Amino acid sequence: MEEFMQELKLGVNNNKNLLYIDVIKILSATAIVLFHFDVHSFYANNQSLLLGKLAYFNVSLGDIGISLFIIMSGLTLALSAKSSFSILKFYKKRILAIMPSFWITYLIVAIIYLVFGKTIGDGHYWKIVLTFLGLDGFFLYRMTNFYLVGEWYTGYMLITYIFFPIIYFRMKITPVLNFIILFLLSIVLHLNYNYLFKIQETCNPLMRLVDFSFGMLFILYIAQNQRIRKICFLISVFYMMLSNRMSTLLPYHYHMVLTGFSIFIILEFIISSLKSQGNDMLSKMIKYVASLTFLSFLIHHQIILFFYEKVNNLSNVSRISKLMYFVIILILSFSYAAVIQPLIKKITKIIK
Repeated sequence: MEEFMQELKLGVNNNKNLLYIDVIKILSATAIVLFHFDVHSFYANNQSLLLGKLAYFNVSLGDIGISLFIIMSGLTLALSAKSSFSILKFYKKRILAIMPSFWITYLIVAIIYLVFGKTIGDGHYWKIVLTFLGLDGFFLYRMTNFYLVGEWYTGYMLITYIFFPIIYFRMKITPVLNFIILFLLSIVLHLNYNYLFKIQETCNPLMRLVDFSFGMLFILYIAQNQRIRKICFLISVFYMMLSNRMSTLLPYHYHMVLTGFSIFIILEFIISSLKSQGNDMLSKMIKYVASLTFLSFLIHHQIILFFYEKVNNLSNVSRISKLMYFVIILILSFSYAAVIQPLIKKITKIIK
């Protein structure tokens, strides 16, 4: 509680219109947890009742959540770099923002595995290097390793951060032109994808630079021009209305990307329009919960696995029961983040 109150005292961003950033982070994290919760039921019994759908607008709910996360990552990094930017400080800050959280969460889960006699890894101990670097989940498409937490997304982020300074400096000068160039580059890669890559297209950092740069485009250009912002909102609504048709015309990857853009723009427009300007306490609470999303993301899959292992026939219980378990899993994921965050801050400070 003391840590919670300290977070509230920090206040919100001076620009209150940026509350949508925190709201979308929370919605994205919730969508990913829901998707993974339902996926486990579906794999156990494809006739089981699910809490939601595995796909909306002909796009996987998990892909929608990750798309929003990637867009928000590009947006927030560009936003923080607008005032002052140093490449060395950027990499230092990004490593400190991710690695201590990843290491501590991995260590906690690994200890629990060892206590209960569960096997970790495949016996090739050199692969622990991948875990130390946060890349074990990302490289699962190539090899088994010591992966426990973070999925492919953690490794994706670390790799994408390598490209950020170059993309940001180019986007800062000519955001629209450079976004178009990156989009066209992704199309060239897509047309030759099977010859170039083995990793799934939706997990490839090079293919997700479009989402990443769109976040930059939004904060550097679209958000600065209210007329353009409103036009983008109308286009996004129109695209979502035609999503069924567009999913048949476009490859899945590009329909997913455009759906992510559209949902982000619609959410931003609605949240910014409906937000209460005077409710600072609510804004601070939302900001605090949003600060927990990465830690909750790291741990949520292990909590889901625990419930599916320990609760008898969880895949086939009623929707009411499933909703109860889902809420418990969501609360436990964010509670873990709230409890462990002070420790991670102390460790981060020591490393720094």
